[in-house]
Amino acid sequence: MKPVLSLCIPTEGIVEWVLPVLDSIFSQNCDANMYEVVVCDNGINDNLAEKIRPYLVKHRNLSYYRSSAKLFLNQIEAFEHCNGELIKFINSRCRCLEGTVQYLIETANKYRNTRPIIYFLEGFNGNNSTISISTFNEFFKSLGKYTTYSGGIACWREDMEYIRSRHELIRYYFPHLVYYTTFTKRSLYIVDNTRLTQEIPIKLTAKSGYNIFEAIALEFPAILLDLLDNHDIDLETFKYLKSELEDHVVETYVRYLIKNWDTSLTFENKEALLDTFFGFEYIKHKATKQVLDERKKDTIIKIKQTIKQLLGIKSFRHTIKGGAVK
Repeated sequence: MKPVLSLCIPTEGIVEWVLPVLDSIFSQNCDANMYEVVVCDNGINDNLAEKIRPYLVKHRNLSYYRSSAKLFLNQIEAFEHCNGELIKFINSRCRCLEGTVQYLIETANKYRNTRPIIYFLEGFNGNNSTISISTFNEFFKSLGKYTTYSGGIACWREDMEYIRSRHELIRYYFPHLVYYTTFTKRSLYIVDNTRLTQEIPIKLTAKSGYNIFEAIALEFPAILLDLLDNHDIDLETFKYLKSELEDHVVETYVRYLIKNWDTSLTFENKEALLDTFFGFEYIKHKATKQVLDERKKDTIIKIKQTIKQLLGIKSFRHTIKGGAVK
């Protein structure tokens, strides 16, 4: 009997992330017949392959595969190994909260007849309710900047079978979008805001490096344009999502090119990449202004704190009379 649910974990083989995620899943003691866990590893060494062996012996509903798929394309290969009716992506650096596995099993059973497109946003947009939407345009708009985030994706097995024959639709940096952009004519889309996971504190440089602006400033805007040209989203949604993406691009510039955060990301040819859809000088100006505004705000806060401290000392001294504090 095939399981109702597949928990799919594509990974770069980082042991200190994957094993705690597996522990968080199997500690929930759900019926092993109802779900499976599939780990697909495209890491550069065999560390995870060795460390995961005791888990494979202990848990019959756990499978492990080595992959040669590059970067995010491992997500597609991982999904193809799954057998559950509903396949849910689990970020390899996010523990599942208590109750998550059972909740996902119940969700799969709840929608197994209607088979809507489901995205598990987990309330990251500030909304805590589950939303039913009737058009792809409104569904995609409701995800906002999280359209770039693969952690919330889920796919029905029969939809996965259909996608297998349409690999030309898969994008290099955002392969997860194929699970949604292929099915723009469905009558029901679900945005589930139930909190399911918690991110493990990570060392940013542990992740594989890739050209971030090639991804978010070139490939993703091109995806939005394709959706607009195909009338899958309207102009209002396109402008809204492009604006959300612009904020993401600016914040990336601030973090890594001005504040010099540690990262494995690369920034080759950034001028030309940013010029394509946004304008390099425009993004640079917005990023610089944001940093200057932050510094100005911090300076004002420090001045206010200093003034309060000085006033506090003065007020305290005025209460001392005859060597006693009143």
